[in-house]
Parts: sequence; structure tokens; C-alpha cells
Amino acid sequence: MRLMGFIFFLLLLPSVVSAAPRKGYEALATGVPSKNQLTFEAGERKEVTFAFRNIGTKVWKNDGAGYVSLYTVEPNYRKSIFDPGTWLAPAQVKRVGQASIAVGEEGTVTFELAAPGMPGAYTESFQLAAEEVTWIPGGKVTLTIVVTEPTAALLDFGGEESGQDVDAETVGAEGYTAEIVVRSADRVVTKGGRSILYTVGIKNTGTKTWQKRAIDVPAASMAFAHPAWVSASRAAVQNEGTVPPGATDVISFAFLTPRTAGEHLVTFRYTADGTEVIGGEITIPVEVTTDAGEVISSPIKDGILDRMDKIVEPTLRVGVLLVDEETQNKVVLRCDCEMLSVGDETGVRLGSVPRAGEVVALYKDGQYFFDAGDGLQSSPTPLRFIPDVPNAVLTITNFDRRATRGTEFADNQFRNILEIRHNTKKDRIWVVNELPIEMYLRGLAETSNASPIEYQKAIATAARSYAYYQSERKTKYTAEGFMVDAYRDQVYKGYGSEARMPQFVAAVQATAGVVVTHDGQTALTTYFASSDGRTRSWSEVWRGALPYLVSVPVACDEGKSLRGHGVGMSATGAACQARQGLGWKEIMKSYYTGIDFRREW
Repeated sequence: MRLMGFIFFLLLLPSVVSAAPRKGYEALATGVPSKNQLTFEAGERKEVTFAFRNIGTKVWKNDGAGYVSLYTVEPNYRKSIFDPGTWLAPAQVKRVGQASIAVGEEGTVTFELAAPGMPGAYTESFQLAAEEVTWIPGGKVTLTIVVTEPTAALLDFGGEESGQDVDAETVGAEGYTAEIVVRSADRVVTKGGRSILYTVGIKNTGTKTWQKRAIDVPAASMAFAHPAWVSASRAAVQNEGTVPPGATDVISFAFLTPRTAGEHLVTFRYTADGTEVIGGEITIPVEVTTDAGEVISSPIKDGILDRMDKIVEPTLRVGVLLVDEETQNKVVLRCDCEMLSVGDETGVRLGSVPRAGEVVALYKDGQYFFDAGDGLQSSPTPLRFIPDVPNAVLTITNFDRRATRGTEFADNQFRNILEIRHNTKKDRIWVVNELPIEMYLRGLAETSNASPIEYQKAIATAARSYAYYQSERKTKYTAEGFMVDAYRDQVYKGYGSEARMPQFVAAVQATAGVVVTHDGQTALTTYFASSDGRTRSWSEVWRGALPYLVSVPVACDEGKSLRGHGVGMSATGAACQARQGLGWKEIMKSYYTGIDFRREW
């Protein structure tokens, strides 16, 4: 049976009349894709182009300060299910294609769209922005998208049309076969827009030992995208241990149910060492009983909106150390665990180090090298050092801040995973710490252990919100391969700070998962050392404006000097308020205007 279907896009161009110049920026949409380009089949990918004329007074650039690119909007920075994995980020599409676009000239943005596999009506909105300057008036484009079933041509992988008799199932390499022996549920019945954590046990019935395992997402299932996915086409990765023939691998992954009521079917594919494993296809019937509401949350409790559809705790990537002369251009690692695995960026295991053993790693002339006791080995991709126990402590034994920076503590220990990565753009090498966001917060050194506990809760929540905001965007340090810098963003000293500050760890635990929101979106909760009696608005210090970062009086800081940028929460003012008996939520609401609190995980 041949299923016929199309995707029709209705392009609604923004009104030029309502646009007005902002900071010298204004655009006019002048070109849209043709009707043929805007006809897709489910799962199909195509390249489209939008054209805009620069009708403002500023020259547009595609690089440097204020570069112009296209973002998702409504809401801003929304992760799009149409991202095929080739965009700059799930919420940032592409930069303008021309290096410079003078006033009166036209510029274009060319990018790919990947149609989701789930039939239904979708609305996608995009808008031009000058980076960290302003959204560009007139630069908005809205697509109304209707998706129906794909035609049989996409399902047959050739068939009569190509003259080949090809089975639709992808055949894995010889020796890679499996049987699904355990499922957390044969069928999922729930409301729309809910987060589902699903677990399967997959038995190796082949002849090959599996190392890197993953749950991959076919194009037809990308509409079930979850924030916890590794990428748009990969739901989960399992790097720990190996699975020999006869053994069973247990792996968990998350997905979001469709927002519309009805019967749905989602399929995932189990892969091992980059090969699709025959018998490892995971098909899950999903019955959505009720359409998703705008916000799926339980009632407010103690001033915090506790989400019922909590997400998986995010993983944060932190730039913790530059590998240079201070460490003799290498790192030496030891793990407080039974086994430290060495792998490459793709997940392939390259070696291991037992307890008390050390591994030396470095980058030189385009290659990564390591010695885990069996001689020097190389890898073309960044090296990852993964303990056999999550959140175990790794020590960089050839780095000691006491010796090289004259500090009181070594602060050379970090939880979970370390990675050595070369940044081509700036030609420098980073040690990146990858760990759950709550573990990251424990290692912050933004206050002392003796400061008031309600103030510590406020700092912990502000720091969590800031880190989560950066993890959602993933754009601040894209070229460096991490999300936050251990000193330029929030002072992060790792396990050493955690061990020295048990009261702050308690504050982190007491506010676990709580972030600051404004109008339903994660707020950028900046803070600083001390004000001179008032905070500064965002627009006084940086470009643009944020409605929750406006100038407010700080009575506790009257007569003091301004220390820091002055935007957001004053540390001395907040500590003073805590000593006066204010709770952490009251303190934060006095600095961030019109905010709410939501427990995300």
C-alpha cells in the first residue's frame, strides 16, 4: 500500500508597517522559498533560503561583534524539531551568508529543514538578530507547517523505481545481532507533551563484543525530541563497560510524547560501535489521552512551580584549565575509582587505568596522545577520561595552584568526566569538566561557608539559573567546546571547594532543580559583589534590555562603593537581607523584577 502525503508551508511575512528601526537595525523580508521547495514529505530534508534587505542604518556583518543570524522565536531561543543537526544550535539557525551587507543591500540566510515524521500542524517562527545587540525589526518569518504521512517512495529505499530489490531494514555488519529481552513498558499511555523515561534490556546474540552503544533516532521519530538527547538524531549514549556475546545491555533514554491526543508510534534504533544492530529496533506504541496544555505543572508549592514533566538533570561542560607551560603542555590524571576509561570523542574506548594508576595526555601537531601504562597511543579526536562510577573524583596530579599561583589550596580535583580538547580558532588546549549541573554547583566558590544560609540558597539558585541558561543556548563558548568558563562566568574550583563548604552544598541540595524564570523562560540571573545603593539595569551596562534586570534600590549597600558590573543581585546586599531575616526567594525577587521560580528537574 502506498501512502501519499505532502507538507505545505504557509509563509506569513511580517508587516513592514509595524517595524521600526532599533539601534540602527531594521529589515525587510524580500525573498522566500518557491512552492516546490516548500513541498516536503515526512522525514525529508531540503535546503531553503530567506532574503532580507537591510533598511536600517547599520551595516550587517556575519562575524565579529553584533554579527547577524537567524534565531527561533515565539518563544525566543526555542529548540526546533525542524533542526536537522546542521544548525549552529537547536535555537540558532545560521548566520547571514554574506560577510558584509550595506544599507540598502540584500542578504540571505540559507539552511536546512528536516521535516518531522509525525503528522500534524506546526508553527515555526524565526527572526534575525544582531548578536547581543537587538532583535532586528522586520526580520521575522513565520511558517505554518502541515505534515502528513510520507509517500511509499521514501519508505521503499529504491524498489521498482530504482530497479533494485532492497529490503527496507538496514542490515548491520556481520556479527551484530540482538534480542530485546526487557522493556519498562510495552505501551505508553499518558497526556500530551509529557517526558517519558524508557529503559530496555538488549541481549547480544551476535559474535562481536559491543563497546560504544547508542540509541539513535530515525527521521520519522524526531518529533519526539527531548532536551536530554545527545543530538537531534541520538537519544542516548552508553560508554561504560562492554557487552560480550550472551550478555545484556541495559540502557535508558527519554522522549517527549506528542502534544495532540491520539495513537502514535515511535521507533528508536540500537547501535553498537557505529553499526545498527539487527533485532535492536525499539518500537513503542504511544497513546496520548489529552492534548498538552501550555504549561504542564502542578500547583505552586512554597512559591515554587513544581513541574510534573520534569526534565532529566542537564549536563554542564565547564572549561576548567588551559593546558600550557603551567602543566608542561600535558595533563597527568588519576581517579578515585576502580577503573578510569580512556575514550575518544565518538565514544570508542581506547584504554583504561586501574585505581592508583595514572594516565598522561597531551595534544601536539593535530593529534591527541595518551599513555595509560602501555606506551604512547594517539587519537585524531579529543580524549575523554570516564570513571567507572558516576561523579567519582579525578585529580590532575601535575597541576597545583599552590605552586604555580600562590593560592592556599591546590584545587585540582573535579568530579565525573574530564576531556582534553584543542580549540583550532584560538589555538589553545582546554581541560573540560563534564558533570551534572548540581555537582557543578557544589564546586562553586562564590561565597564563604560561613555566610547566611538564606543568602547561600539565593546564590545557589542564581548560579543554577545562569548555568542552565547557558546550557540551553550552548553558544557562548561554542568554539571552545564548553558552556561556561570556570572563572569568567562563575568561580568554579571543583571538588576542593565542595569539601571545604558543606553548608553551601546543603544550600544547593535544599534548592535542587529550582531555576528563576520570567514569562515562562529561564532568566539570565547575573550577580556581582556590591552596589553603591542601587543596582544597574542591563541596558546601562550592556546592549539591549531585559525586563527583569532593571535598576532597584539596595538599602543595605547605602554608602558602599560599586564593585562589579552592578547588574542583578548584589552579594553584600543579599547577605545583609538574609541577616535581617529575609528568605532566599524574597531576596531574589527584590533584585530580579517580576520573576517566578520553577523546579525543572
